Amino acid sequence: MVVVGEQRFPARRLLLCAQCEHFRQRLDPAAAFADGASAPELTLPDADPGAFEVALHFMYTDEVLRKVQKDGMDGHEQGGSGPGLAMLQAVGELADRLLLPRLCELLTPLMLARVDAGGAAWWGCCCGRRRGRAASGSRCGA
Repeated sequence: MVVVGEQRFPARRLLLCAQCEHFRQRLDPAAAFADGASAPELTLPDADPGAFEVALHFMYTDEVLRKVQKDGMDGHEQGGSGPGLAMLQAVGELADRLLLPRLCELLTPLMLARVDAGGAAWWGCCCGRRRGRAASGSRCGA
């Protein structure tokens, strides 16, 4: 079970470890960060539950939820920035945090279709950081 905010998501530990470096590090008893190896629940208290739903779906299927692909998720519109921009940002940040670079790759065309040049630079910085593409001294995720 993974607890995100107030929501609980049933998830198989074996799958989490196989698909996600972040959870592999947290669940492997031999790892330095194994805080969840024996815990009945893992928590991500500061993550967005909707973003985690997308990430978890990706870990199980290697696909982005069709709802996100089409027009973003309900309740996550941000001003005039286009449908789903805030949700795409939340999912991208969480994918980066959970060490899911393939999810960032799948989200990139969706994000770039909804942002201006400044937003595109932010996205490249956020999702490029783990792959070593961010410039040194940059303000990724700021």
